[in-house]
Amino acid sequence: MELPKKIGDPILLLPRSPYGGRTIVKQLFTNPKTGGIDEYYLYDSLAKPACILPITKHGDVVTIWQFRHGANVMLLEIPGGNHKFPGETPEQVALRELKEETGYIPRKVIYLGRKIFMQPVSHGVAYHPFLGLDCRKITEPKHDNSEHIEVLLTPLKDWVEYCMSEQNDGISANVTLAAFPHLGITLTYPDIIPG
Repeated sequence: MELPKKIGDPILLLPRSPYGGRTIVKQLFTNPKTGGIDEYYLYDSLAKPACILPITKHGDVVTIWQFRHGANVMLLEIPGGNHKFPGETPEQVALRELKEETGYIPRKVIYLGRKIFMQPVSHGVAYHPFLGLDCRKITEPKHDNSEHIEVLLTPLKDWVEYCMSEQNDGISANVTLAAFPHLGITLTYPDIIPG
C-alpha cells in the first residue's frame, strides 16, 4: 500500500503556548489514492510528555480526579505531564509530575517500553509510559493554579474496571494495559476463544 507523504514543514497557525509549546499547525500530505494534496490541521507540541501508573505497596493506584477543560468534565487519571526543564528525561518528567500532583514517589520505576499516542488522527504527540511500584507519600501535592485536582487511592481492581469503562482519558487505560505483564495480570477471553 502506498502511504501519504508529508510535504514540507508544518505551518504554524497559532503562536506556541508557554505550556509545552502547544499550538495548531497545518500540514500538507500527498494523497496517493487521488494524486492530490490534502490539508490536515493538527495539534502540535514541543513537549515530551510522560505519565506513570503509581501503585502503593498495598495495591492501591494513586490516581488524580482532575477537571479537564477540553472535555469539560472531571476525569480519574494517572499523573503525568510535560517536560519543564532543558534536558529533562521522560522518566524525570513522570517522577516530577507524580510528586507535584500527588506528593508520592515510587521505590521502583519501570519503563513500559513503548510510546502511547493520545489521538494520532490529530495529535503527533506520544506519551512515555512508566509504572511506579511501592509508592509512598512524602509531601503534600503542589498543584499549578490552572490544575483542579483531588488525589485518590483507588484499589487496583477498581482502577482496571474504571479503565475499561466508557469515561476514561484513554492514556491512563493504555498505560494500565501496558503494565499488566509487570503486575501479573492476564486477560482471558472465554466467550471468544475456545478453551
